[in-house]
Amino acid sequence: MALIVYFTGAVGLLLIAVLAQLTVRAVTAGTLPVNGLLGLRTPATKRTQAAWDAGHRAAEPGLRVLVLVTVAAAVMPLPFAVGLGYRSDRAATEIALGLGYAAVIGLLLVIAGIADRVMSGERSTSPHLG
Repeated sequence: MALIVYFTGAVGLLLIAVLAQLTVRAVTAGTLPVNGLLGLRTPATKRTQAAWDAGHRAAEPGLRVLVLVTVAAAVMPLPFAVGLGYRSDRAATEIALGLGYAAVIGLLLVIAGIADRVMSGERSTSPHLG
């Protein structure tokens, strides 16, 4: 049962990692238009294409970190799900996945804040990621 919980949670985390990587690639190539599916959609970044581009360029290092953190969050609960050699532990798997999702959501909020602050002229006070 712990393996089912693990794979369900890990698939969601890996989907976030893939979307973040697609965003990084599009930002790097300069091909990420304002859209409703992919990217950091804040009121400031959605104002214009120039604001969208500037916000995403500022957030790109954080998005690269997000990809790594998300993949790690997807892999780290695996030992609990397979049992660390003796038995699987569903509760530990759920806790590890929950902590992983919390870390990913927190990092996403920081990254979106960086993109938003760039458009507000507060870039110098934002934390540096990457």
